[in-house]
Amino acid sequence: MKNIFYLTVVIILISFSSKPQSIDKDTLFFKFDKNYILDAKDGSDDFLLVDSNSDGTFYFERKETTYNLKPKKVKCLKKFVRSSKFYRKDFYRKLEDYSAYEYFREYVIFLVHKNEFIRVESRFEIE
Repeated sequence: MKNIFYLTVVIILISFSSKPQSIDKDTLFFKFDKNYILDAKDGSDDFLLVDSNSDGTFYFERKETTYNLKPKKVKCLKKFVRSSKFYRKDFYRKLEDYSAYEYFREYVIFLVHKNEFIRVESRFEIE
């Protein structure tokens, strides 16, 4: 009888520990700089960066717009990208687009323009 009780307890504990845990992403807020963040020319709501390459393009896809958020800090996207590990200032193609995509997909990203907060997701596309 004790064995059945212990077996039941072990099975219950295993079932609780095997439950998948959701991982919350950190949030980054960047100032919307119209000189660095460009609208896509194809008419979509996507945003390209000045430093993106032509053979494989990193871009932000617009998801939704929110108002009146209270971020702790709003960073400059241009300074952030140019000081990152995926920016190579000595190369012709300065931005490693795929590395930028991999980095930014781990975060929730907002582009801040006045009181407008545009949530975007990173995308990579080979042309």
